[in-house]
Amino acid sequence: IKKYLEMNSKEIIAFMFSRLQRIGAEGFARSMLEYNTAFILALHYNREWEFGNSANCGRLCKQVVEGLEERVRLRNGVPFAEIADIGCGPLVMNRMLERPTTNVDINRHQMNFGIAAVKPGTLGRNYIGSATDLGRLVNIDETNDVVYCPSKAYDKVHGIADRSLDMGIASFLMYFLDSEGNTRFMREMYRTLKDEGYLVITMPKAKIADECIPQFLTDIASMGFKLDNDITGTYVSDSFRVKDPTRAATKFEVYLILARKIPNTCKNDSTNPEFVLTP
Repeated sequence: IKKYLEMNSKEIIAFMFSRLQRIGAEGFARSMLEYNTAFILALHYNREWEFGNSANCGRLCKQVVEGLEERVRLRNGVPFAEIADIGCGPLVMNRMLERPTTNVDINRHQMNFGIAAVKPGTLGRNYIGSATDLGRLVNIDETNDVVYCPSKAYDKVHGIADRSLDMGIASFLMYFLDSEGNTRFMREMYRTLKDEGYLVITMPKAKIADECIPQFLTDIASMGFKLDNDITGTYVSDSFRVKDPTRAATKFEVYLILARKIPNTCKNDSTNPEFVLTP
């Protein structure tokens, strides 16, 4: 307890997340329900959020989104209308893009911090739910639950429709899921993305070993996606601008994967990829 009390918010989050890696969606939900953990995590996660890894990763994803939209504009002049942020935390992409997105997270407290900070007039659709079942989401205005429970029979559920998304973004998500959960998540992204829709996946570089990257990318591709090898890779930066001119954003190192859905190729047999991150 003494060691915990001496930690700062960044250290507390690192400590909590280290014990949640590969725990799976149901395990994560159970952990959040214990001892007010969901609120404690959200509280420390959002202290000086603008200067931390979550915001930095959001800025990086914003650059990717805007770069891809520029490509699209050159072809047909139409930007992405439907973007979903899966495992959105404090509505990261809604805030960064300053336009409505579909936001899904298991922890309502995280989303509440984002709702309070989003630019007026840009708030998107907000659901508690699991990345492994995007057809069973609960509007946060229709429940008092602070943590989504995968086993609970909710009175009213919503879902992201088949082939409805231009882009899905999953930042700092997949290393919390187990192999089965990652397979289910990838199938859900394949189901909900439009044909040739984009998927952006990020994780702290420290969470994936160099020797595991080739197979991890192969596993992603095996789920019906084509990798963009020009954009996929490691990004390091400490130069993002933040609102306070006297402060600098925290230097970060993140591995980003950009993939595109290939129609009629999703893997649905009983042999599932492992999505191994460390030896």
